[in-house]
Amino acid sequence: MLPQALHKFFWEYDPRSLHPNNNYYQIIERILDYGDIEANRWMVRMYSSDQISEVVRNSRQLSGRTAALWRNLLEIPEEEVTCLKTSCQKTGISFLNS
Repeated sequence: MLPQALHKFFWEYDPRSLHPNNNYYQIIERILDYGDIEANRWMVRMYSSDQISEVVRNSRQLSGRTAALWRNLLEIPEEEVTCLKTSCQKTGISFLNS
């Protein structure tokens, strides 16, 4: 079960059903993008740098800013980060701007 302080980052889930080991990818991904300093500290204590690197490399959900920050911190080559590839970046949705 996740610590109570992290529940606010999993608004569409029942956080009590998320297991730190079984759902590590989903948990890391959410904390990377939305977590505060305490959530990030918990994540770094809880998960290996290999697990965090896996998420940074492969996630299609992370924002470009988040991916760039963690890519630099973990010294991951830019070309290995899926979110930083042009085809995965979120672009403006034209019909919302009309």
